[in-house]
Amino acid sequence: MEIIEHTLDDHKIFQILDVLDQDLFSNLQISKQKIYDFTGPNITSNEKVFYRIKNWKDLDSWEPHIGIDFVSYAKIIKNFFLNLNLNASMTNFNMLVNNRYNGVHWHKHHPLPPTNDVNKFWVAVFYHHSFWDSEYDKLYDGRLRVCNSPNNYGITFPCYANSVIIHNNAFGHCVDQLVRGAPVSREVCYTEWSIFNK
Repeated sequence: MEIIEHTLDDHKIFQILDVLDQDLFSNLQISKQKIYDFTGPNITSNEKVFYRIKNWKDLDSWEPHIGIDFVSYAKIIKNFFLNLNLNASMTNFNMLVNNRYNGVHWHKHHPLPPTNDVNKFWVAVFYHHSFWDSEYDKLYDGRLRVCNSPNNYGITFPCYANSVIIHNNAFGHCVDQLVRGAPVSREVCYTEWSIFNK
C-alpha cells in the first residue's frame, strides 16, 4: 500500500495505490459478482446502493449486503481514518459500472445530517476493476477530477485498478471524459464516511 498526499485549497486529498493485497483483490473480483451482475464491458451503467443499514456503525453488519471482501476493504479505510485521528463510520456504500464516453458530471456527496464542517464528511472512491494501468489511462481516460466547483480545474487522478481517492466535503468530483472501447469495465465503489466524536 502506498499513500500519496495532495494539497488543494489547504485541504488534503489522499491517493492510495495497492489498497488491497493481491489475494484479497483477487477474491473481490469473484465476490463482487454476487452483489450485482456485470453484463459485459459495453453496458452503460449498473449500480447498487446500500445506505445506512441496520447497525450501520458496525462494519461487520454490512457483510450480508456487500460481502466479506468489501467489508475487509472498508475496514482498511476505517483504519486509514483512525491513523488520521478521525473516528469515521461508513454511512453509504455504492457500486457502479460506468462506460459512458462522456464521463460523469461534477457533483458533491452530501452528508446527512447536513454540516458546515467539511472535515466531518469524507468520500472514498475505490476502483475495483480487475485492470487499469497508465496505458489505459492514456487510451480511455476515466480520470477523476477533484475540485471545489465544476469550473475549477483542481487535481485529476487516474482510475488505476486497486486504488482509492479520499477527499473531504470541501470538494466535489467529476469524470470529464471516458472513452468507449476499454476491454474491461470501469468499476467504482463509493463509500461515504461521517466523523463522530470519540
